[in-house]
Amino acid sequence: MREDEKFTLAITESGNLVVPLAYLKNMFGQELQYLIDTHKFYAIGIMSSEETYNSSIHAVTFGFQYAQNKSFTEKVEKAQWYTSKKFLEESIGLLHHYMERLYSTIYAIKNRISHQDEQHFISVLEQAKIKFGKKDFPTKIKEFKIHHSNTIDFEDHVTSLNKARNCFVHRLGVVSNLDTNNNNNLTVKWRAFRIDEKKFIDIERNYEIGTTIILDYQECMDTTYTLISYFEVLFNTCITNIGLNKDDPFYEFLS
Repeated sequence: MREDEKFTLAITESGNLVVPLAYLKNMFGQELQYLIDTHKFYAIGIMSSEETYNSSIHAVTFGFQYAQNKSFTEKVEKAQWYTSKKFLEESIGLLHHYMERLYSTIYAIKNRISHQDEQHFISVLEQAKIKFGKKDFPTKIKEFKIHHSNTIDFEDHVTSLNKARNCFVHRLGVVSNLDTNNNNNLTVKWRAFRIDEKKFIDIERNYEIGTTIILDYQECMDTTYTLISYFEVLFNTCITNIGLNKDDPFYEFLS
């Protein structure tokens, strides 16, 4: 398990453990932006036909053997398909990860677990996180309803994006009847903000059976905004409903 996947804790000068709530709330958006940048670089590499593409920002080197001797149209299609697939898979995966961390945070606070033994404390929280992580997305949403009474804003949007992600994972983005609703379409929904119009809008796009899901750059940005909006509302609602201030920087487990 990577260090950044573990339950996030810090220790005060008095020796008490704290959960950095602000870190959990704010880092999700930063990691999504990292994904946007990474996959933009990959698409550039495919289009430029370079054998390798070095990203000094992310300290990685991508291989682009596929791009050699391909037509411009083939490169465009490959770049669009790859960016759509990887970004959806990884951004939704990141949402799952942060939902698991939020769940384990709430679990710790509500159950007032004894933390005299720090390693035992972390182990208990990790087990709660792992158990929650094995559930599918609809079940995770139901689990969170224990901590709030209403449907969270943008729940339908992220559920539709999760369906698109599942289509990529299991069918390489080619829509089948397993992905569709009663209208024989896979409907993807976004919550977006348009700077030029200075307003929030809801967007829908339908994919028919047999078509391949392709997201353009704006739709990737809209996906980012949708996921951030959902997680922020989920975080604020759950933290408030267990009696804490959603703007508190941390929660301290007093001895």
